[in-house]
Amino acid sequence: MKTAAVLALSTALIATGTVVGIQGAEAATGGVGWGTFGNTSSKYAGTFTEDGARLVCGQPGAAYPTGYLNNAGYWDSYNGVTGNQLAGINRVLSENIDTGDRNTAAALEYAVARVVDPNAGHRNFAGQYMASYDDVINFDLYSTAGSGNVQAIQRIANDLVNTINSTTAGSGGQGSGRLDFAVDAANNYNGTVTMNGTAGSVGTITLTNGVFTDTGSNTHEAVAGAAYGVRGVPPTEDGAPYKISGTGRFTPPGQEGYAANVRVWNPTVNGQQRSLSPGEKVGPQVFDVSGGDPQDRATTFRPVLSTTAQAFVQRGAPFSDTVRFSTVADSNGLNNPWYRSPSTGKAVPILAEGTIYGPYDKPAAQALDQVPAGAPVAGHMTLTTGDSGPDIEYTVQSTETATTTGYYYYVWTIDAANQSNPGRYYLPSGYVFTDQFGLSAEQSTVPMRITATTQVPEPTVPLSGVPADVATVDADGYWLHDAAGNPIPVVVRWDAYLDPRESGIDEVDVSKIPLDATLLGTIAQTVTAEGEAKTPAAAALGFSAPASGKGSIVWVASVRDADQGTNADHIEEWTDRYGVPTEIQVIAQPVVTTAATVFTPKGGEIQDTATVTGTLPATGAELAFDAYQVPMKQDPTTGVWAPDVADGDLTKVCTDANRIYSNVGAGQQITTTGEYTSPKVTASNYGTIFWVESLWSIPTTPGDKPEQISRGECAVPSETTHIIDVSTKASSVDGSKSVTPGSAVQDTATVIGSLPEGSAIVFDAYRGEPGQPVCSDTTRVWTSTVTTLVGGYYSADKPLQPTSEAFTPEQLPADTALWFVETVRDKDGRTIAQGECGAPEETLALANSVKALAVTGTDVPVLPLLLVGGSALPVGVALAGLVVIDRRRKSAINDR
Repeated sequence: MKTAAVLALSTALIATGTVVGIQGAEAATGGVGWGTFGNTSSKYAGTFTEDGARLVCGQPGAAYPTGYLNNAGYWDSYNGVTGNQLAGINRVLSENIDTGDRNTAAALEYAVARVVDPNAGHRNFAGQYMASYDDVINFDLYSTAGSGNVQAIQRIANDLVNTINSTTAGSGGQGSGRLDFAVDAANNYNGTVTMNGTAGSVGTITLTNGVFTDTGSNTHEAVAGAAYGVRGVPPTEDGAPYKISGTGRFTPPGQEGYAANVRVWNPTVNGQQRSLSPGEKVGPQVFDVSGGDPQDRATTFRPVLSTTAQAFVQRGAPFSDTVRFSTVADSNGLNNPWYRSPSTGKAVPILAEGTIYGPYDKPAAQALDQVPAGAPVAGHMTLTTGDSGPDIEYTVQSTETATTTGYYYYVWTIDAANQSNPGRYYLPSGYVFTDQFGLSAEQSTVPMRITATTQVPEPTVPLSGVPADVATVDADGYWLHDAAGNPIPVVVRWDAYLDPRESGIDEVDVSKIPLDATLLGTIAQTVTAEGEAKTPAAAALGFSAPASGKGSIVWVASVRDADQGTNADHIEEWTDRYGVPTEIQVIAQPVVTTAATVFTPKGGEIQDTATVTGTLPATGAELAFDAYQVPMKQDPTTGVWAPDVADGDLTKVCTDANRIYSNVGAGQQITTTGEYTSPKVTASNYGTIFWVESLWSIPTTPGDKPEQISRGECAVPSETTHIIDVSTKASSVDGSKSVTPGSAVQDTATVIGSLPEGSAIVFDAYRGEPGQPVCSDTTRVWTSTVTTLVGGYYSADKPLQPTSEAFTPEQLPADTALWFVETVRDKDGRTIAQGECGAPEETLALANSVKALAVTGTDVPVLPLLLVGGSALPVGVALAGLVVIDRRRKSAINDR
């Protein structure tokens, strides 16, 4: 049985391919553990030493290697020991065989024995089979290790068993391979590297003159068969060709770990146990690879550019272009990127040169590969790229400025011969790039400058008239045309402002237009060439001068972006100044002067007369008149009459309440200047009447209301009519009914109605044959003093009754009559009223007059004169039997 059991273990270990070596053993000696090694009466658990090696027992139930036999029996079944378990035994032996801890050493023996032969491992030192592995340890070691150490050994042994059963055996092998590089034909900087070798191998590749594109580093972890992107890094900065090379270190597939084997120590004496010590560690074997580019990599590149010119350039500003750089492929498809210094990362500088051609009056018809012969040069540009190379846009301006309207084109060149070092190293020999002439993206336009000088055709415009302006349009330079050759239209705008001033309008910038000037209207006209442009007439203009009001129409011509539509960018804005003398039309006004009937008796007819001069509205006008009666009131105490107007202000009389006549709205329509009279009005009441004339526009649109052009003032003297009656009565001074020679006589006037302030009355006496009244300078025999009258209103019950001073007619011929005539004048000398020569109440006759020479013509006897009241009368003329004929009369003279 013992021989069979030993053979079975050996066979099992060898069958798995795990036996590292078998060698003879010298007599074993104790190591670290509990109990006494070689003592058959008690259990020794732990390690021992044989031939200088630390071992543990590997055959439970067999005799110790000392030659002493165990008489307890054992199981000899070793079935079920796997390669991973052998690797686990190898592991725990390797990790714990040299322990100096007695508990760990003892637990190591029990753990190995349990895995090698689980059934035998359940028999104690006495050969008894026990239900628990922990019971075996307790039975064997309780007396030597004590309960505390037994528990520790039990715990450690269980942990070791778990480690054995959870271990996977290591594996490994050898590998080989090489690095294969590929160069991108379209971009020599790009390519790949692949480690072609033992499948599943992993490792690291290190590059020379290159970096990996995904990391930017020259080292990269790699697996066999995978291609990795690389980018070339030239070793020098002189443009020389170069190659990328590389080396690598790889590990083939496999897992480093403990081999599924242990060393087996055969006993030298039959019946003794074999012993076990740690086996081998195994893993993959590292191998090196290398390789390089199959051909040189080129560093040259072909720079090109594209630009977007500033679409519109204002006069006086430099031309401006935005430049973008890139590269293009050569005839073989090689398109290397822009070179960058490996040490600094900065792009190599490249010089580009631009020329600006123009101006032209219309766009280029097509792009040309060559600049047309004789093309005018307007400017130059140069640009040297910076550290960022083609990664950014560059904005560059010309050294010259735009001076003339027109279309301009930019042409750029990159010439290898003009490059400085190091740029010329990286451009192909003889390389030249030139873009096309006439590209729309490389076109700049200097807008047209269109101005105008203006002159109104007439210095004035009537009310409701059509204002007008004439502009002479000029182009400073070309008049631009579109691609089809058509002139670009320009909209000229006229703004007409209504300024309340008729003169003294200051010329100012349009930003300083007076606040009281209002926009009357706007008209726009499209022009396509230089020349004269006129505002349209009548309805086409869309507005007219106001129907009423004074002031001026001020024209302002302009060319505004807002009016040009899609052509706005092609045309400079321009605006004339406000108040330019040649752009002002004064609104011509009609002038109305009036003179009303000055005086009339009650019941008489009165009227107003208007003289119209100046300029009538273009549509004519309506002339109307209003008449207002001054209201009167009588002081109850004094009986004096006065105007019933607030504050005594007569200008407040002209209100609806006092209006006695109006034909406003039904007045006379006039189209020419001249003299026009109002309808006649009957003066029904005594007092004062104020006339007010008004001039109205005639609406051109039905339903519109007329506008008042002008209106006279209230209480104007020339527009005042006085309604007044003056009656007189001549008599003797003593009141006798008969007048005898030598008696004094006088005349008394009665005034009823409106008497102007400052009026005066004078009486004249004339003599002649009875029944034949002649009142002339040759028949005048007496004139009273001039008596100033108190103006005001006099009613019938309280009239004004001035009486002349008395005079005595002397030595008048027999049958002589005296005729008295009173004259009332206002302060301006206009006659208010004058008596009638021969009126009965103003006639006196002598009853017994002395026979005397007839007085006719200038044959008046030279007699001594009596000065009476400032008049010279003959002295000694006797009056006898004067008869007073009583008849009231009204006398008033219309006087303007």
